[in-house]
Amino acid sequence: MTGPSRRDVLRASAGVGLAALTASAGCTEQISDFTGGGGVSTDSAPAASRGVFTADVQGLLGDENTARLANAYLGVVSQNEYYSGPESYEAVLDEAEAEATLPPSGLQSVLGFGEFGYFGFGGDAYAGAVFEAEWSETEVVDALEDGGATYTEGEYSGTTTYTNDSEYVEAELAVLGDGRYVVGSTDAVEDAVDVANGEGDAIGSALSNAYDGTRDGYVRYGAEVPDDSLPRRIPVGGETVELDAYQRVTHSGGALYSNGDTVGLEVVFVAVDSQAAEAVVEQTEALVTVAKSTESTTEEVEAALDRLTVSQDGDTVSTTYETTVAELETRIEALGEQYG
Repeated sequence: MTGPSRRDVLRASAGVGLAALTASAGCTEQISDFTGGGGVSTDSAPAASRGVFTADVQGLLGDENTARLANAYLGVVSQNEYYSGPESYEAVLDEAEAEATLPPSGLQSVLGFGEFGYFGFGGDAYAGAVFEAEWSETEVVDALEDGGATYTEGEYSGTTTYTNDSEYVEAELAVLGDGRYVVGSTDAVEDAVDVANGEGDAIGSALSNAYDGTRDGYVRYGAEVPDDSLPRRIPVGGETVELDAYQRVTHSGGALYSNGDTVGLEVVFVAVDSQAAEAVVEQTEALVTVAKSTESTTEEVEAALDRLTVSQDGDTVSTTYETTVAELETRIEALGEQYG
C-alpha cells in the first residue's frame, strides 16, 4: 500500500486556493486546491441563496493552532516509507506558494452561497462564491483556463464577465472591482452582480440571523433546514432516541473557531419558537446521555461527549464542542500508531 504523496499533502494541508472557487464554476477538474474566506460580508449573497458560508483564509493559515495540528498530521504521514513530501507546515505553505497557479497568500476571504446542500458545487445548481484576493484579473482568468477550458469576455449590467465556452459547463466569472470577484453558475453570478450594484436584494433576515447567531470563527455557515431533512429518530446502542423536535427547526448555523490553546465547533439550531427550542435541548441531552451509557462507548468518546455543551436562548439552541490542541495532537499521533 502506498502512502500519501507530496501532492496529497499539499492539497490536504494547505490547498487553500481554488477548489471552492472552481467548484462553484463547475470546473474542479481544472484547478484543484481548496479555499475559504471571512472578510466578504454575507450582505453580498443574493436573496435566492438557501445557505451561505464564509472562511477567513489568511486568519486560518496564520493561526498557531492550525500549524500545530498540521505538524502533528505531517509527523504521522512522514513516517510512511512512501511519503516524500514536506514534513512541516511551513514547508507545505512554501511549496504551495511556489507551485499553485494562484498563490494562497493572495486569497483573503471567500463567501460561498447557493441552494441547500451545494454551497458552490457546480453542476446545474444555483451556486457561487464571492472572493477577495490580491490576484489580478488576468491571473484569475488564466487560472480558470489552466486545465484547457476557455472563457469568453463579455459584460453584464456594466460589469466585466468571463463565460465558460463549453456547452456542458454553465460557469461564469464576474469582476466586481477592488480585488473582488464572483464565480459560479450564470444565474448566481448575475444575481451577485446585481446585489453588488445595488440592483438586487441580499439574503433575508432569517438566514442572515442564523449565520450571525454563531460566534466568530475562521469558518462559519448559515442555512435553511428543508422540511424532513433531519431524522425523526436514530438508533443508539440498541435504543431508539426520538429527535422529532428537530422537525420544528427552520435554520442552522455554525462556526469552527480557535481560541488560545483550544479549538471548537459550534452548531446553532433556530426553531419556530422557544417551546420548540426547549424540546430540541431535551432530546439532544437525552441523545448524549444514551450515547454515553452504551457498552460500545469508549472512555475517549465518553470524555468527548462530556465536553459537549447544549444551551438555549429563546428560539435558538447552541451546541458546542471544544477541546485543547494538545489533546487533538495526542489523538492524531495515536491514530498514526494505530493505523500507520
